[in-house]
Amino acid sequence: MSISRVLIVALCFFELLIGAMLLVGRKYLPLGSFLSSVVLLVFTFVGVSAFESPRSCGCFGDILDLKTDEYFVMRNIVLLLISMFILKFSTGAVSTYKNQ
Repeated sequence: MSISRVLIVALCFFELLIGAMLLVGRKYLPLGSFLSSVVLLVFTFVGVSAFESPRSCGCFGDILDLKTDEYFVMRNIVLLLISMFILKFSTGAVSTYKNQ
């Protein structure tokens, strides 16, 4: 098994773990939103670096043709802002929840 295959599978499990943290509840919400912000920020920077030559990421095979274009960057920025909004307001909710 090649290193790229291992990294792809590890990234899939990492993204599933982040999604589970966001869904589980108040305890893991700040960590999940922080990790999703970091992942989105990294992927946005990678997308901007590949912006001159838009290419398909191959994420979903032939089903979707996602490219690193303006739509990709704008979508990631909006998702990053949403994730940071959740992070900002979830940390206060957790501290309030623990004090009750």
